[in-house]
Amino acid sequence: ALSNRNLKLETHRACFSERAHVEPRTIREFLSRFRISSALSIDTFLARNPAFDEVGKAASAYVLFLHEHLDALHADDLEASDRDNWYQYLVNTLARGDDWNAFDPCWLTIVTFNYDRSLEHYLQTSLCNMYGVAAERVRERLQKLRIFHVYGDLGVDQFDQLPYGTPNRDNDRRHNAIQHAVKRLKIMKEGRDDNEALGPIRTAIQDSTNIAFLGFSFDKMNVDRLNYNENFRSDSPPK
Repeated sequence: ALSNRNLKLETHRACFSERAHVEPRTIREFLSRFRISSALSIDTFLARNPAFDEVGKAASAYVLFLHEHLDALHADDLEASDRDNWYQYLVNTLARGDDWNAFDPCWLTIVTFNYDRSLEHYLQTSLCNMYGVAAERVRERLQKLRIFHVYGDLGVDQFDQLPYGTPNRDNDRRHNAIQHAVKRLKIMKEGRDDNEALGPIRTAIQDSTNIAFLGFSFDKMNVDRLNYNENFRSDSPPK
């Protein structure tokens, strides 16, 4: 989750104001209130401060777009302990066969609380290069792999309009991407369930044969939204 520690906009305030078309005074007030609130994440802060909903979403999008680094996803100079990342493990698990026509990821569903587009980009670029097929064909095949972003995403539908890792100096593209992301990000207040968004996710989990947790902190609000008591009870009958 984005927190005060990694939502560092102080040095980018002017640039953020220009890209997101947000008044500097609004940015100053938002940053000050967020810092003093001691909230552990931007999601918690915005759920309790709806007046900062738009600027908070825009700030989240701006910072995450800044961290879209192409080289970081496929770095070859990582320490040995970091080299076997789960993105790499996942794509090699999906691509076990040599025949692209036999590639079928329909058995997997991913539920993530992250906004960013790194997973979708990594899967697409890795498979394009692994099998030597066009991006359009890979995107079409990856539609069989369901990825649910519980709180929305930056715009996984916008790779053509805003390629992953677009330089921050590209003002028009960056502005349009931030505005698009603001519309896609979701802020759910504690105790409120958006059944339209959560229903398909809960059904996918309920219908799963095996469930694996990766980097999951078991935040109570997030656990509740996955319908924990119904889907993860030890006394639930096996499927």
